[in-house]
Amino acid sequence: MAKINDILSNLDEKLEQYSIMLAAHPNDKALASELRENLKEYLSSVVASYKGKENLAEDEKHFLEICNEILRPVIMTKGSLGFISGMAGILHDVALSLKKALHKESNKDKILRILDENGSHLLPSYNSLLTRSLNTFKQLFAPDVGQIIANLNSGAESIARFKDQIPSSLFCQPKMAALLADCSEYAYTGYKHNEKVCSLRKKELPKDLWQTDYNEQTGQLIFMNGFKVWLGKNETSIIVAFAGTEPSQIGSLVTDFQQLLAPNFMYLYAAGLVQLFVKHYPNSTIYITGHSLGGGLTQFAVTANMAEGLDRLKGIGFNSAGLSETSLTHLGKPRIEKALKYIIHYTTANDPVSARGALIGAHVVLPTCERAGSGHSLNSVRACLHSAFLG
Repeated sequence: MAKINDILSNLDEKLEQYSIMLAAHPNDKALASELRENLKEYLSSVVASYKGKENLAEDEKHFLEICNEILRPVIMTKGSLGFISGMAGILHDVALSLKKALHKESNKDKILRILDENGSHLLPSYNSLLTRSLNTFKQLFAPDVGQIIANLNSGAESIARFKDQIPSSLFCQPKMAALLADCSEYAYTGYKHNEKVCSLRKKELPKDLWQTDYNEQTGQLIFMNGFKVWLGKNETSIIVAFAGTEPSQIGSLVTDFQQLLAPNFMYLYAAGLVQLFVKHYPNSTIYITGHSLGGGLTQFAVTANMAEGLDRLKGIGFNSAGLSETSLTHLGKPRIEKALKYIIHYTTANDPVSARGALIGAHVVLPTCERAGSGHSLNSVRACLHSAFLG
């Protein structure tokens, strides 16, 4: 195992270095392609070093299998090049998993590992952290855009079979939905004065989160590229709001697509985080909410945490990213059936993000309004929500 540990350690250092470079130059596709080729050269040397050797460990065999798939010639498409522009976020995920394997974690890394372990407990079929990271690494080099679209379409078709099981009456009234839309905004911006909700104090968080850099004033907890949440409460409930895709965060730009091809780290972290709150607040109603990617994380995390009699966990998504057939398969039919009556999606009529993929639960398409703008933004959702229901 010494050899594979040395290889992973060297790869970890390269990934950290490349991630920093790509984050500093998010639109430099020439740099992305150059670094991609550098990584391929390194992996070629790794494969060559094993040539003719026998009695390999299972981790070595799997790593070499992934390397050989990566090194196979691939016809690059326009979509693939766009995918490569999100390398920084993928490399961050891979580097984190390697640091875990090599016991080189920071405090923040350890918190993410706790979330990962909680999520893996819920969904053991997500495989080991190292296996997922290597598969994600493979996708970096050979994304199949056609497979992405097919997986989305398949997810939408699968969830359509459950439509007759969705309750006709909604558990969340428009005023509460509008309040949760405000909370979804706080995940992006931090808390703004609101008489109906407030941020949680650090001592109110699950103990596993006490070592994080939680900001009590903003209520934000920022873990990694694009993965941040707002944690709050009202008089009767706990609220966890996931941020969506932000143009300045490369990692989150590709997460919507990453979960289509294979299980994604951020979705598993979301499920693990929600489980911490479910355990810490055993008698409280817990609202999970989010916009765009945050809505996708919401429906995934709520469904993953569905258990017999768990009717106090509820999800509200706004223009949510749809889930793929891959994600639905891992969540499983029993969880999905339970989650149908505990999740609501509010979408604008022309939203492109929620138009593909699976939306678990009730789906409310809001009437168009003059202030809707392009249709996808959270402001567009709120404008249509107020116009339709709140005057």
